[in-house]
Amino acid sequence: GNAEKVELVNDQIVLSFSKNLDPQKLYTLRIEGLKICNLVLPIFETKLFDQKEIKTGDIVINEILFNPKEGGVDFVELYNQTEFPINLQNFKLGNRVITNQFFLLEAKQYLAITTNKKIIAQHYPNAIQENIFETASLPPYTNQQGVVTLFSDQNILIDSVYYSADMHSKHLIDPKGISLERTNNAENTFHSASTVYGGATPGYQNSTMELNIPQNKIYLTSNTFSPNDDGYEDELEINYELIHPNYIIAVEIYNEKGQLVKKLAHQNLAGTHGKIIWDGKTDAGQRSARGHYISFAQIFDHNGKTQNFKQPFVLINSLTRH
Repeated sequence: GNAEKVELVNDQIVLSFSKNLDPQKLYTLRIEGLKICNLVLPIFETKLFDQKEIKTGDIVINEILFNPKEGGVDFVELYNQTEFPINLQNFKLGNRVITNQFFLLEAKQYLAITTNKKIIAQHYPNAIQENIFETASLPPYTNQQGVVTLFSDQNILIDSVYYSADMHSKHLIDPKGISLERTNNAENTFHSASTVYGGATPGYQNSTMELNIPQNKIYLTSNTFSPNDDGYEDELEINYELIHPNYIIAVEIYNEKGQLVKKLAHQNLAGTHGKIIWDGKTDAGQRSARGHYISFAQIFDHNGKTQNFKQPFVLINSLTRH
């Protein structure tokens, strides 16, 4: 809106507005037609934003990819734990400025910072594009171990994380392209990202976030599904919620004769929660006939402790003719 009143007080221009400005909103102040001694000043714009004081721990380093896939790039994901937006202008990862432009990290927002947004999107198709920020350079995060530090524009250390390749799950044969994710906001504990999710979760909630549940659960969203492309229950959804992130998960579909129809997940690092989808096609790519099926899921941890979950379901309407 327009300023209600413009006054000159002690050589300062004072603007008065009809309503109070929200201190946590970003406003653009545009000044045009301003004359000083008959000289018209050019139009100029400035941003108004009242930044609350930022303290250590207001932003946490939430995920680190330090050993990317071939041809890949590192990323560091930040999470704003506060209830207010934070301007990241002149914040630094190590000694590298993230941006010298005004840039708001919204309350409860995840932001993955990398030198190549396009490659992150290619390597991790589930990445949330608007939560990936491209910066000119990151510190060199070596594949064996290192420290990630975040400093505010006032040079306050906001968060720091020591990482090492040894922090990865012992189940991982090759940690290339797998990030380390924070499992708990209150503590500095990290774990390998779930391979069900593709090995990293840039720009969204971690696959390893602790759920604080009493027992492992695996369940179907619905016990019927109809892969006939009508937009309703076209896929079988097998959901899981696990006590800790270091389980391996395997999921197989069997028909009523007990024959294996489809291997959905094989030796995947599960994370604490996720969803495994079956589109109704066999391992050979054929559409399955309607009928009764069983989803057989198995989880085991590094101690060799195994749990099995069986869920019967019905495929009620396929595009195959029977």
